[in-house]
Amino acid sequence: MIQLLLIGNGKFGKNYVSTLSNFSNVSLTIANRQNWQSLIDKKPDGVMICTPPQSHIEIAEYSLYQNIPTMIEKPLSLSYQEAIKLQQYKAPILVNHIYLFSQAYQQLKKIIDPYKIDKITSLGFNKGPIRDYSSLWDYGCHDLSMILDLAQDFPNNINCQEAKTQFGSLFKIKLDFQSFIAESLVGNGASKKNRKLKVECDGIKYVYDDLYRPNNHILPLENALITFINAIKGKDDDRLGLYLSLQVIKVLEQCLL
Repeated sequence: MIQLLLIGNGKFGKNYVSTLSNFSNVSLTIANRQNWQSLIDKKPDGVMICTPPQSHIEIAEYSLYQNIPTMIEKPLSLSYQEAIKLQQYKAPILVNHIYLFSQAYQQLKKIIDPYKIDKITSLGFNKGPIRDYSSLWDYGCHDLSMILDLAQDFPNNINCQEAKTQFGSLFKIKLDFQSFIAESLVGNGASKKNRKLKVECDGIKYVYDDLYRPNNHILPLENALITFINAIKGKDDDRLGLYLSLQVIKVLEQCLL
């Protein structure tokens, strides 16, 4: 039986609880603001952090210092300098950039040759909640995680423009890579949800549409949790680690300059 500790039982935390209820090999404990440290001290097999991003690094450091595999909701942090503190730890880390765990996205990634990409465009917006930090951190990290994952490179130039709407903000991001351009429109300034990624590669157009999910597909969060549990058991996965998440934060910070 895998002993998991969940810290943060808000909207996203409840999604974890609901999804894990279908895992027969998991025992789940839910922490609160008063007891999370003492529960980590009991050495669970894994810790999952679903608190606001301002507290992610403090909690993750406490867990990783005790060599406990740790899963962290996106965004990893609101600061690159804070996030790099986690590089010193050896325990497995999974940052939940949720669309990387979509079966449809993974199928698309297998097709794409990063050296033959002609252009990437993406839409990622909704009428989202108002937070005490920019909605770019909530929405931009999704699109950027996919774009950077496909590109296998860091952009040479980053341009970002913000437009205010009656719902919130939309950000138009342009990334200039070595041989192609990526453009994204993201934010909480729309009236309805849209999450779509289009990749032009070697003259062919490929589309990932998150709103289309066949009934037989495993939900991305379930896949992410399976990956995390496998990491606890010692199985490697290219979505583990900090490299991609740190790249995402670098781009977001430059967008907000």
